[in-house]
Amino acid sequence: MKKFLVVLLALVAVAGAFAQTPALTFGLYGDATVTVAGTDSYAVYTETYLTYKAKDMGLNATVIAQTDKVWDPADGKRLNPAFDIFATPRNYKFWYQVCSAAKISVGVLRETGSARLTSVIEGNGFSTRMANVETGVLAEMNVVKGLTLAVFAPVSAVAPIDNLKNSAVGVSFALPNVASIVGAYKFVNKELSVGLDLKAVKDTTIKAGLKNTGSFGAATVLYGTFGKTMGALSVAVDADFVVKPAAAYGIEGRVEYTMGSYVLGARVWSDNGDAWFNNKNLVLKGYLKRNFAAGDIITGVKYNAGTAVVSMPVDFEISF
Repeated sequence: MKKFLVVLLALVAVAGAFAQTPALTFGLYGDATVTVAGTDSYAVYTETYLTYKAKDMGLNATVIAQTDKVWDPADGKRLNPAFDIFATPRNYKFWYQVCSAAKISVGVLRETGSARLTSVIEGNGFSTRMANVETGVLAEMNVVKGLTLAVFAPVSAVAPIDNLKNSAVGVSFALPNVASIVGAYKFVNKELSVGLDLKAVKDTTIKAGLKNTGSFGAATVLYGTFGKTMGALSVAVDADFVVKPAAAYGIEGRVEYTMGSYVLGARVWSDNGDAWFNNKNLVLKGYLKRNFAAGDIITGVKYNAGTAVVSMPVDFEISF
């Protein structure tokens, strides 16, 4: 952790030396779940993040903490001494906008290279990130208007040829107000992904994609997501279908109604061991979300029909 902070402070100093119109943001995201019926359990997850942005450069970093037991298993009355919200640096990067057409990022990266679609409800990606918490360099280039190419090259203590074998390439092409097409290929696991994001329908999100992993598409998954806003009411659906090696499905629906700074919502999802959810159960959740100027808080009740567990999840995010 000390080494991480030293690197982070050094990057801040470097960025500060060249910065113009800087902006510094600290934030905290967390969720906690308490079981009120069924198997007794507690779970907490937090992310603490920092973002520093100047005119042509910036940096960001995230540390995480996750524990299945909030309380010390020895007596059950005090917090688990192993729980530390600053325990694990997950990713950090320094980026530099070389020119209007090129951007370079270096560090422990968790990057998409603009070649990854995400779902409406969960934010799940239609493919693995080009850099999935890996040390390396990501280059993004705007070749022509609307067309972006990206290349990720890992940097590790192996032979250069082996690093090259673990690289990834991505591409995205956007037609304004019509559609975006994305694609990526990861050499390390022979993962090929493509996706389409339709933008032509007002207040509507429609995305679809597929991912093949391994030789001759040993594993194949289809993805789709839909969202529609109708005034204060919004509906959304996430779905995936595993074609190979064994058929499986997953689907989630969400309905939300916005009343000023409050949002009343309900979600239901079901699967039989798919690629996204892998619960093998029917799960229902009702919740109330309160939006603040610097974040939000979500409280609700969740029921897992497969395990008969009733829990009360709380999610929050705040930044300043």
